[in-house]
Amino acid sequence: MRAPSAAESGAAGAGKTADGPEAISLDPHDSRLDAITALAVEVGGGDIGGISIVHRSRLWLPSRLGIAETLLPRAGTFCSWVVDNDLTWFEVEDARKDERFASNPLVAGKPGYAHYAAMSLATCNGSLRATLWTMSVRPRRLSDAQIARLRALAGLTAEMLQLRYCDPASGLLNREAFLRQLQAIVEQSAQPRLVVACVELAGFCALDGQLGRGLGEAILRAVAACLEDRAGERGLLGHVGPGQFAIALLEDGEDSVDYAGLRAAVEHIVTTMSGSHRTTVHIGIRREPVTPDLDLEQVLEAAGFVAAAGPGEPGAVRLFDRMEFIRSRLRYQLQGALRKDAGVGALVAHYQPQVDLDSGGVIGMEALVRWEHPELGLLGPAQFVPQAEARGEIFQLDMHVMRAVCEDLRAWRVAGLEPPPVALNFSRTSLRNPAFADRVAQVLADTGVPGQLLEFEITESALAESYKPLHEPIHALRALGVRIAVDDFGTGLSNLDALNSFHFDRLKVDRQFVHGVASNPRVAGLFTLIQGIAEIFGAELLCEGLEEEQDLRWLEARGVRKVQGWYFCKALAHEEVSLLLGRIAADGRATRGLAELRALLRFS
Repeated sequence: MRAPSAAESGAAGAGKTADGPEAISLDPHDSRLDAITALAVEVGGGDIGGISIVHRSRLWLPSRLGIAETLLPRAGTFCSWVVDNDLTWFEVEDARKDERFASNPLVAGKPGYAHYAAMSLATCNGSLRATLWTMSVRPRRLSDAQIARLRALAGLTAEMLQLRYCDPASGLLNREAFLRQLQAIVEQSAQPRLVVACVELAGFCALDGQLGRGLGEAILRAVAACLEDRAGERGLLGHVGPGQFAIALLEDGEDSVDYAGLRAAVEHIVTTMSGSHRTTVHIGIRREPVTPDLDLEQVLEAAGFVAAAGPGEPGAVRLFDRMEFIRSRLRYQLQGALRKDAGVGALVAHYQPQVDLDSGGVIGMEALVRWEHPELGLLGPAQFVPQAEARGEIFQLDMHVMRAVCEDLRAWRVAGLEPPPVALNFSRTSLRNPAFADRVAQVLADTGVPGQLLEFEITESALAESYKPLHEPIHALRALGVRIAVDDFGTGLSNLDALNSFHFDRLKVDRQFVHGVASNPRVAGLFTLIQGIAEIFGAELLCEGLEEEQDLRWLEARGVRKVQGWYFCKALAHEEVSLLLGRIAADGRATRGLAELRALLRFS
């Protein structure tokens, strides 16, 4: 340790960069221990003091008074002498005259500290070694009363460190202590790369329950010793979760740890000590360049994710995949998106135009939900709707989308534009919700949008499964002026009894009966059957998924007049729809040719 400058004297802060404010949220300095440090300095009549946790190659000072550093080399320090000799009390009256410490920077430099007093702190059954210490520039010897009070304070400090930093099962640093010390190491290291490896004993919690607490803890301690040997002096080790260890290393080249060998060694320990109970060890690794804004908690979380659920064979050493990790968090971020939390992006509606082949006009739009994710970009519904269904959030999502659509419709109308009706697809869960019709009515009332501007799509599979409970909500929707369409027709069970049980305005043919219809006789035959069903029920037919001109010509020849698909236009964002509606208004024509319609729609 070096002597603090005048600017550093006092309870110096940690986690600061030379440029100014704290760059990383995790502070290696633990201010909750500062009261003990201050009291020790006062009792001992010292000028500086601290609590030092001693590792094989370094000291970590989670609390200090008058010392700026939170991490120091271990060699030649007072604290290492105390723990190496297991001294419950150690005092040096004048270190300037003691050959063991005379060259220590705190002694040899200015202001030249002479007196040192410390107590070793027994924590985690001796596996976490620490000291409580004070120093003074005046040579002296403490009184018996001062020593007694400092010993009592040391006992209290050991208990606090045990509770705050120790994992009692393995004897290692717990998650908080691991991250705090890693923060200190990263801040003072000149190495360009951080490697964090998470070692997970798959199924260990269940095995621990079978073996009993004593044997389970013995296995964890044996694994901890193995990992410590493999990680070497430069490695930081912690027990960061049930059956989950973490190793952190700062490196400038290739990994110095044989992770495959480590995995085999740990599996051997568990199998041998547990009486042939096999436990598979997964290792997840994340490598990151050291930067001022490096989020260590996220690095550890990512390594743990890879160990627990990353791609690869069971027991493999797996490298972190950033995109896979981000995708795994979508299910947790979806609730934030529904609350409109800024940090997780926005759920928005995009709109695909529906066109009339006779007039060349835009007769409607289908709303398609998208997630503007800050890291993954624009996500389609297949990437998050299943999570909403699994977590029971699909009704909330459906109503969120409906409100977004109605707010868009209101904005276009306020701007003097004339939007066509918008079709919305609702899940069967939402359609069955007793509050569904009332919530729809409330959104329409809140936004001032007439029901005639909405069309609700009910999938054929929803009708086939339970059409009778849908009578009441469909009747309520019709009373609001909302049109009803049967969506994805042909993909369900084709329950004609269900179709006959209520009135619907439109039948939408699924893409699989439209794409390639001109060249595939089987698809053409199925389409002809669907077209006949629409005619029987007196419903308008709209074909989805139109992409090829030859399919368009085939459909035209068979009397199809309403289509939707990429052949004419992709789904458009709100701003693009605004431009499109403005172009249609400026064009002013009630009819146009299909080539002109395509040009009008494909402006973007």
